[in-house]
Amino acid sequence: MRREKLSRLRKSSLQTVLDATDTQKMLARVEAYKKFVDHEKEAAIQEVQKKLAEEQAQAVRSVEERKKIYDQGTKDLIDLILDLMPHVQPDIRYKLIEWSNFSDKVKHALQETARETPDLSWPVFVWLQAVSNKPLVGPLSGDFNTKPGDTIGPLSRFLAAQRREEKK
Repeated sequence: MRREKLSRLRKSSLQTVLDATDTQKMLARVEAYKKFVDHEKEAAIQEVQKKLAEEQAQAVRSVEERKKIYDQGTKDLIDLILDLMPHVQPDIRYKLIEWSNFSDKVKHALQETARETPDLSWPVFVWLQAVSNKPLVGPLSGDFNTKPGDTIGPLSRFLAAQRREEKK
């Protein structure tokens, strides 16, 4: 019985060695392994391509968002410049526009606007003094307390509204 078991074991071992060295079976195993590796490779390539496409889409969205923020910031800055322009003396307006790093097109548009914008750069007390031809008590005499926004124009209206809100 023991001999039979040993004989069967030798036969099965010999059969395993013969199967492992059999060219047809070895070729079938290599082909199956190659198909498996090719399938894994394709899955990995598709996953990398999908991740790359997602990253590219995210980068495009990020650039678009930054461009929107930049465009809105530029628009807001130019709006602020245009709102404050009447409160800056004309000769200083032109110098500031010339010193800016805006494009020539924007500089030209700002210079045209500066030419057409009225000069509201005098403080209210100086304007009142000029209109009334009477001396007023003010910073020139030492006891007039001017606040930011004590000028004529949209900025003074804005600051006046802001002061009313603070008093509430």
